Amino acid sequence: MLGWRVGNPWIIAILLEVFVFTVTDFGVAGIVGLMLIGLGFYTAMTGPLTQPAQAVSALGAVALVASLVGFAAFLTWIPRSRLRLGGVLLKSAIEERAVERLRASPSPYVGKQGKALTDLHPVGKAKIDDEVLDVVAEEGFIAKGSAVEIVRDEGYRKVVRRVKEV
Repeated sequence: MLGWRVGNPWIIAILLEVFVFTVTDFGVAGIVGLMLIGLGFYTAMTGPLTQPAQAVSALGAVALVASLVGFAAFLTWIPRSRLRLGGVLLKSAIEERAVERLRASPSPYVGKQGKALTDLHPVGKAKIDDEVLDVVAEEGFIAKGSAVEIVRDEGYRKVVRRVKEV
């Protein structure tokens, strides 16, 4: 059994890990520590004198746990990365492409005029070419019944401005 004397190498290693190596990056000490933890799990599962079949079974269990932990870490990392795996597009790539398509193709709604069916402060409804649309006022409040014109079409969001009467 390990004693608790000051010169014990295990105590010194633990104290170094807690007080010295936690200040620095993960590095070599962390990798060696993980290897020693894995070795400890292995010897705890197999015992000192084992048959080769038992050792393979224990290593398989350790590999399964390690792969599940690694897969979970990978899944938490992938949304923050810019990777595309097997054609799967991540949220930022989808949004960028959608915005590019909207900018590239002119909208048939831009420039059309109609009438505000509700007060727009700033969101409401407007009737444009016999079609009722959800619209957003570009600036402030637009009263019900005012003439409006679509200035931007952002897909489901139509931005309108009050038409100045001449």
